[in-house]
Amino acid sequence: MMNFQEIKLDVAIRILKNSGLNVSEEEASEILALAHTFAKITIKDFILNQD
Repeated sequence: MMNFQEIKLDVAIRILKNSGLNVSEEEASEILALAHTFAKITIKDFILNQD
């Protein structure tokens, strides 16, 4: 099984700022949590739907 590592908050803020979004640390943290949830759901769905 692969082990995924979450990106650090400062890296996420830099990526978001480079994309034109100026966010606070709290907002970036919430965005990371949401992205992590989406990733887990997507991976779980992919694994469960293997034929």
